[in-house]
Amino acid sequence: MKKQNLVLTVGFCLLLAGMQAAFWLLPKQSFSENEKRVLQEVPSFSLSSLWSGRWFQSMDSYFSDHFAGRDFWVGLHAYANQLEGLNAAGEIYRGKDGWLLHRPVEAGDIWEQNLQTLSDFAEQHHNLTMLCIPTTGAVMTDKLPALHDRYPDQDLLAALQQSCDGMQWVDLLPVLAENKDAGVYYRTDHHWTSYGAYLGYCALARAWGLDAAAQTDYQIQTHDGFYGTAYSESGLWATAPDSIALWTDPAVQIHTTIYDQNIPAPIEQEGVFFREHLEQADQYPVFLDGNHARVTLTSDAPGGKLLVVRDSFAHCLAPFFSRHFQTVDLIDLRYFKEQTISQLIKQNQYDRVLFVFGLDTLTSDRSLQWLE
Repeated sequence: MKKQNLVLTVGFCLLLAGMQAAFWLLPKQSFSENEKRVLQEVPSFSLSSLWSGRWFQSMDSYFSDHFAGRDFWVGLHAYANQLEGLNAAGEIYRGKDGWLLHRPVEAGDIWEQNLQTLSDFAEQHHNLTMLCIPTTGAVMTDKLPALHDRYPDQDLLAALQQSCDGMQWVDLLPVLAENKDAGVYYRTDHHWTSYGAYLGYCALARAWGLDAAAQTDYQIQTHDGFYGTAYSESGLWATAPDSIALWTDPAVQIHTTIYDQNIPAPIEQEGVFFREHLEQADQYPVFLDGNHARVTLTSDAPGGKLLVVRDSFAHCLAPFFSRHFQTVDLIDLRYFKEQTISQLIKQNQYDRVLFVFGLDTLTSDRSLQWLE
């Protein structure tokens, strides 16, 4: 064997041995700040899990999640794909000016089932309004890379409007597209910004005959260092962070109450912002403390009750309506199992029922099956 080959072989073996030793010796973390997810723990062994193959799958995830220098290797792989021209093949597009955008949604069986569920519900109830937020790529078209798949949002929104014929429809695509340069979406996240939500609030207020508050009525605080879901899924760790803005309405006093089946007593606080999350890796739960079964906003508005059946797009939207409704109930069908939505409507006699979902949720999430 040539000396050069021997050096390469020995070096490669030492590298493998060093990485193996690092895996076993270095402390394990339970949460990845870059990827914003809980990492796989050592799976418990049982004969049934071994027989079914679940134990091997969990062990594979455990080794993958705790691989020495995981963030470095994930980032290296992501940027290597960029150099190889594979941007358009990934789940996250690296767009222009530091934008990270999820690839287009696809309408499959889940989409069709959700359309039918919403249509059936609309036949049984009244005073319903649908607000569906298009994906970032369908609005921020000038930030897309040169190569990308077509965004079908306009066609899907038209199909949703037709299926929800019994609901009031508020079309947000033109409103958001017209104001896209003013910051209606985050660069590193799939959600709309507080300003985007404000535009949605104004559109809804017009549809409902309400006088929307002016933007100048709010006290706006901006916090830097926000990294969203597109960033955590991309591996493009050199991307600059976003800013996250908190809009406070000084004319309204809001009390927030959070209910979950797994907590012994409701969480209560004055105001809608949970600022402790601004110091954590995932800052988006600063809005209403993130995902919960039921969140109730009680304000000093003259009266009125609003029910919001929603995903996380409603978290920064709903507080705008506390100026007009004394009670705003937000229900997340993934976690709310106490009663059906029909029972909740009958019990509380809501003035309006609002559905707020991102288009990506309606094409991929099965939780609407619990809508009864």
